[in-house]
Amino acid sequence: MIHLFMAVVCSSSVAVLLRVSGTLGLKKLEVIAVNYLTAVAVSLFIQGRGIGASFGTLGAVLRKVFCENGSILHHQRGVLWGIAAGIPMGIIYFLAFMVYRRALRENGLGLSGGFAKMGILLPMALSMLIWGEFPKALQWAGIAVAVAAVFIGAFRGASEGTGRFTPVLLLVFLANGMAEFGSKVYQHLGGGENRDFFLLWVFGVAFLCSVLGIVREWKKGSARCGFSPQSAALGVPLGLVNYFSSWFLIPALGELNASVVFSVFGAGTVALLSVTGVAAFGERLDKRRWASLLMVTAALVLVNM
Repeated sequence: MIHLFMAVVCSSSVAVLLRVSGTLGLKKLEVIAVNYLTAVAVSLFIQGRGIGASFGTLGAVLRKVFCENGSILHHQRGVLWGIAAGIPMGIIYFLAFMVYRRALRENGLGLSGGFAKMGILLPMALSMLIWGEFPKALQWAGIAVAVAAVFIGAFRGASEGTGRFTPVLLLVFLANGMAEFGSKVYQHLGGGENRDFFLLWVFGVAFLCSVLGIVREWKKGSARCGFSPQSAALGVPLGLVNYFSSWFLIPALGELNASVVFSVFGAGTVALLSVTGVAAFGERLDKRRWASLLMVTAALVLVNM
């Protein structure tokens, strides 16, 4: 359960730092690029190998696949799936951010944040349909309470958004749900033994996507060349918590039922952000947020029974 708790803490920290970024008026693509580059550096540091050695590992796997009758040693399974799952997930991670940024601009924080948190329903449903990971009776009750807590806690009312549904909100739901589901795919197929290698590819590809986005803005003349010191100063801690959010989530998926993990992950993040909003930004908790916090507590008790 400690892995799931730490994943919630890191996920909440990502949202807090992004809010600080918006408050300071920093260019989001610059912050996100530094964030992904930091995550890549952390992955390489943890693995104790350089970029060349990582691609050397890729070469060894490919030689096993094509030169030895397709026999892949068990310990190389995580490496192979790290590449196969990491590349598309890196693109999805980046697109999820871009879609969310657009939704915030068009629909406000409350409505957009609600659809993003409800994205946990997608990996929960897919895990049950694909791998048959059905929870126990009391855990079903805990999951229902957790999902309700996310819904109540994330939607603040029409006063913070337009109050109407737009297609970009559906994209927010799908993109965030698939981003979370990617960790489950790798944990199931790759075993989670080489999760740092998987995350290297995820954040490496996401970094390349963000750089391409920045270059595009430079060519269009909508942004100046270079990175501001403020973007770097905020992007580094953002990259750390962003990386470890996934780093802790993967082993949690191996320890607990996926539907339990995703429901607690979503509800816990909403609850922690509510508390942080009060403590750090002077926000007030209305009755809906208080109800969400109490429901999260009840859900955590039920899913552990």
